[in-house]
Amino acid sequence: MSQEKLADALGITFQQVQKYEKGMNRVSAGRLREISDTLGRDITWFFEEMPSFESYPTLSKADLRVLRNLKALPAETRRAIDALLITLNPSPVETAK
Repeated sequence: MSQEKLADALGITFQQVQKYEKGMNRVSAGRLREISDTLGRDITWFFEEMPSFESYPTLSKADLRVLRNLKALPAETRRAIDALLITLNPSPVETAK
């Protein structure tokens, strides 16, 4: 089904459907139910290829603070810190791009 047909069926604009698809606007639970009904799919269909919550480690407040501080640094500094962490970690997760 095209975005335009979905928008018509839901009574919303084509642009709103685009915003939902691109993640620019949040889809409420009720709207998700309408979309799943319109597409003839069970709501779980939207989540089939998502990783499980178990695949994400739980971050502590200290972890989040470090991440916020890193995000506030210039990109060049973040890359330098990443390179340092890779040298300190015997089995680094992945390199920065």
